[in-house]
Amino acid sequence: MLFRNLPAGPACERCDARTFVASIEPHLEKRRYARYVFECPRCYHLTRMSVADGVSGRLERLQLADAFVAKAAFLIERQETLIQHLTAQGRDIGRAEALLVILQESMMALTRWQSYVSQRRFI
Repeated sequence: MLFRNLPAGPACERCDARTFVASIEPHLEKRRYARYVFECPRCYHLTRMSVADGVSGRLERLQLADAFVAKAAFLIERQETLIQHLTAQGRDIGRAEALLVILQESMMALTRWQSYVSQRRFI
């Protein structure tokens, strides 16, 4: 079933079925709040809920940012090794270099996001 591994939400207001997170977005009027939208898989009713953005959520985002940056660094290192092997074999490295540039740009974006998350950690 499609919804089995998704995090559960509150019971549906209409049919009392288990709801699932459909989207999470920043609250427009309240700073430090997030707006969660839960969808019922049975009747497709949407339930909106404002939730305080707690410290645990920020810590989870910081850990997630650290994990993404570490994974990107690993992929860049692996791609550089691949380019070295292809060069030693005398093969074309055009595509491998293009992918390396994309990975490096992604790493820069992830690093900026990581610094943003770490700066907002205790605000």
